This record gives sequence, structure tokens and C-alpha cells, in this order.
Amino acid sequence: MYCPKCGAQIDRVVFRNNAGGVSFCPVCGGELSVGYDAMPPSRQLTTQARLALKKNFGYSVLTQILLGLIQFGSLLLGTIFGPIFVGGAISSSYAGFWLDVASNKCEGTKSTYRGFNNIMPAFAIYILMSLIKLLPVVLLIILLAVSIFMPILFILLAFYGIGLLFFMAWVNSVSDYAFFKLNRDQNVRPTDAIRYGFELVNKNFGKILALKLSFIGWWLLTIVLGFFVLYVVPYYNIALAKQYLAIEQLNSQPPVQTED
Repeated sequence: MYCPKCGAQIDRVVFRNNAGGVSFCPVCGGELSVGYDAMPPSRQLTTQARLALKKNFGYSVLTQILLGLIQFGSLLLGTIFGPIFVGGAISSSYAGFWLDVASNKCEGTKSTYRGFNNIMPAFAIYILMSLIKLLPVVLLIILLAVSIFMPILFILLAFYGIGLLFFMAWVNSVSDYAFFKLNRDQNVRPTDAIRYGFELVNKNFGKILALKLSFIGWWLLTIVLGFFVLYVVPYYNIALAKQYLAIEQLNSQPPVQTED
């Protein structure tokens, strides 16, 4: 469990006052309800991500280069079908690498290519999630075409565009969590990995979105300093991986039984 005040990870059995109704964080002394479980706040996650990236920055850059070369090579060799086929393995490899760094288990290039060990399940997840992302985009194109004849639809398109941004943030989170799950359990079926992603994201989307939005300044900085993307991309994804690990841990823990 995590303290909601300072974000410190603490044991589920913590100091309790004589009344038995309140627990206290041993780090900052903040009050906790008995059995209270919380994720680290975004600030704590980003701090942890920076420390993890500092130890593995070289491999993080190398991973982006190596997987980028594979993606570029697949485009040259297989036109549109090459990138589609390896897209799942590349997404899974990134997810596995970020998880390894986030959990302090990075094994260099072995972690880089770990996603290629489950290439077919990763391919299935990639295709299914791509179809989910494609449907609202197709609808947007249809609405744009119709709005040429019905200008009033431009007002609806503005609201639809805002909703589409939130939907894409949500579905991308589900996709990330499905690939994280696949790397944590290589025996999981693709549909079960996606279902697991739906479950965790639905319960925690507000916190996931808050963490994503906290990186807006960093992404704007990459527009000015393009090369800085080599730092921001791993920093962002390691923070997301750390949040996933925290959510996964809380999701797997049984509720704490209070003492009489």
C-alpha cells in the first residue's frame, strides 16, 4: 500500500492507535484509514521514473534506436504489411523493456527484444486494439463528409473531437496495459489481456490521465528541442509502467481485515 500524503510504499500492517480505527504512515506520520490502499501520486511516480531512467538511460536510448530500425526495416521489406506484422512485437518489446526498467530488472538488450518471445499473441492484441482505435476515426471522416452539406454538424464535430481525444487516451491506456499484462504473464490469451486492461483502466482512468497530462510540458519541450525526445519518451513510459505495477499490486491484494 502507499501513503496518499507522501507516496511512500509501506507495509499493509502499520502502526495503529489504541482506538484501532486509524493507521499512520511510518514515513510522514499521515493518517490512513485501516485497510486504505492508494497509488503513489503522480509526483512520486515521476520521481521514481527519473531515478530508474538515470540508471538505464543508455539502454533506453539504444532500445529506441534498435526497435526503430526494425520498424523502418519492416516498412522497406513489407510495405504496409511488414509494419503491421511486427507492430505487435515492437509494442510488446517496448512494454517489456519499460517494465523491466521500472522494476529495476533491466537486462540490457535482452529486455529490449523480450516482446519477440510472444510475437503471435502480441500481433493479435495489436490488431484488435488497432480496430478499436480505427472505428471512431472512420466515424469522424464520415461526419466531416456529411458536414459539407449540413454545416450545423460542425458544432457537433467540435464536441465529438473533444470526446475523441479522451477516447484515444483511454484506448491507448488499455492497449498499454494489455501489453504490460502480456509481458507479466506470457500464457495469458490476447483477449484476456485486453479484458484485464479494460478492467484496470476503467477503475483508474482519472489517475492514469492525470499522470499523462503531467507530461504536457515535457512534450512541448521536445517541439523546441527535438533530440530531447530520446529522454522524454523513456521517462514518460517508465512512469506509466511504474503506475501499472502499483495498480496491478493493489488489484491483486485482498482487502485488509480490520481487527476487532
